[in-house]
Amino acid sequence: MCGMGFGGFEIDGKQLLENFEQVKEAVYQTNFPVVTACGGYRGSIGDFDDTKRKQAINDICAILDKLSSIARYYIDRGKFPNVSIFADFNT
Repeated sequence: MCGMGFGGFEIDGKQLLENFEQVKEAVYQTNFPVVTACGGYRGSIGDFDDTKRKQAINDICAILDKLSSIARYYIDRGKFPNVSIFADFNT
């Protein structure tokens, strides 16, 4: 995928949480990182209902925790890919 111009994969946050071990194993085997997550959390951070807002915040924190766990694998090995949209302009 990297050879086709893709630097990483965006995953649904719910899928990341529910299938974390499978996602992590796929990332490690393919060396194609999950770099972002989109949605997948319950509630809304802008909800006026305190319970729903806290639920959304807790889910988002859990999603970010899983993403950071995957990122740590690359950081520890010094091979986290440059996924910046401006990567071509940094040279």
